[in-house]
Amino acid sequence: MVVTPDGRELCVELGGDPDGRAILGFQGSPSGRRMMDEWLDGARMDGVLLISYDRPGYGDSTSNPSRTVRDCASDVRAIASALGVQRLAVWGVSGGAPHALACAALLDGLVCGCVVFSSLAPFEEHGLDWFDDMGCDLVADAQLLLDSPEAAREAWKKFRVDLLDLSSEQIELRAQKLPTADMAAISYFRRWLLATNFKDAFAPGIEGKWEDGCAYLSPWEIDLEAIRVPVRLWHGMSDDVVPMQHSLWLDGRIPTSELHSARGEGHLSVFINHLVESQTWLLEQF
Repeated sequence: MVVTPDGRELCVELGGDPDGRAILGFQGSPSGRRMMDEWLDGARMDGVLLISYDRPGYGDSTSNPSRTVRDCASDVRAIASALGVQRLAVWGVSGGAPHALACAALLDGLVCGCVVFSSLAPFEEHGLDWFDDMGCDLVADAQLLLDSPEAAREAWKKFRVDLLDLSSEQIELRAQKLPTADMAAISYFRRWLLATNFKDAFAPGIEGKWEDGCAYLSPWEIDLEAIRVPVRLWHGMSDDVVPMQHSLWLDGRIPTSELHSARGEGHLSVFINHLVESQTWLLEQF
C-alpha cells in the first residue's frame, strides 16, 4: 500500500525482476491491478520490474471522486517515490491509455517512454467527432452518464452484480462473444479479465468505474503538445470499440508520437499481439 500526499491509499502490485528497469502498466476500464502470469514471466526474462495498481475506487485503493485523467500522474509519482524508482516507462490499454499519456505529459524526468493501445482521445475536442463509429455499448454508457448520472450509477451497479455472479460456464460463453478480429488472440485474455481482474476491481463497488467514466468525459487537464518523451500509439484498424480516428487525432497533437496501425486487428488483439515488442521498445528508452 502506498499513501498519497493527500492521505489516500493505493494498492500496488509488483512482478518480474525486482532489480529490473521499471515499467508501469495502466489496464482498461474497468480493471484492477492484477497481472497475467504470462506478463510476469516475460518481465522476469527481460529484466523488467512490472508495476500495476488499482486506480482510485477499484480493488483496495481509496476512491477519489473528483479525479481527472491528470490526477493519475501525482499518484504514479507517489508510487515511484515509495518504491525508490527514479526512472520508469509506462504503457496503457483502452481506458488505461489516457492515464499513460498523462504521465508522459506531466512526469518528464521520471517517465522515459510511453506506449498506448486503442486509446480514447479527449472528449469534445476540436477536430474529432468522439462518438463517430464508436462501439454501441461504449456510446450507450457514455451517453447515459452525460444524460442521467443517477441512471448510469444504477446501470453500473446492476452490471457489477451480474459480473460478480458469473459462473465459470457463463464466463466461457462471454469470452467467445468477441469481434472476429479479436477472437483468435484474446479469448483467453477475456476469460482472465472476467474471472479475475474485473471481479477484484469491482469487489468494493462501482466507484472506480464511475470515476473513470467521469474523468474521460471531463477535460483531461493535460497538454498533449507538451509531451517530450517518445510515444508509440497502437491501434487496430478493425477496432469496433474505440475507432482508429481517436489515435489519428492524438497523433496529430503529440509531437513525439509514432502511430502504428495494425491491419486486421481489433480493440484487444492489438494489445495482446504487440505488448512484448512494445515493452522491448520501452526498455530502449531508458
